[in-house]
Amino acid sequence: MLQDNQAYRIVDWMKHFEKTDTKKCHSMSWVAFPAKYGDGYCVLMEHDETGALYGAWCATVILASKCIPRGTLLRNPTTPHTPHTISRRIRIFPETIVKMLDVCLNECGWLEVIDLTHPLKIQEISGKVLTTIQNKTEQEKEKTTPAGGTQGVSDEDYMDGEAVRSLAKPWDVGGE
Repeated sequence: MLQDNQAYRIVDWMKHFEKTDTKKCHSMSWVAFPAKYGDGYCVLMEHDETGALYGAWCATVILASKCIPRGTLLRNPTTPHTPHTISRRIRIFPETIVKMLDVCLNECGWLEVIDLTHPLKIQEISGKVLTTIQNKTEQEKEKTTPAGGTQGVSDEDYMDGEAVRSLAKPWDVGGE
């Protein structure tokens, strides 16, 4: 169980769940799962509630893909998800979430606990994510804004969400 000022984070999120296509997205609408049966998977499959635990893990990965920074189970930059909030969000029984978190943290090595008392680290990670998103937005604006204006969209309208969505690639626009 987490103590105050701690949060769960998926170990090596970037290595296992981020791909070239997802790094371009502001909001993830899909998650790439590793296609391997390593030690962690085998450990998880040895438990009685195998299907429920693996389903809870997969749903938690999807939830983590929506968090900022991705892979860290935070409701906002300073508030971690708890087993109760994870359960409520992914609609799986709290007891299953508690068991899955325990197994994935202590047996599989898929989760780690991070300390939120160092907000600069979280802000640094979040800042990198937000800076990357802002830079990509600016790059996209430059690509779609020829000298003298945009193609059918005024500069004032450009920052309007509808105008941005009309210019975006379908896979770049995601929601929950």
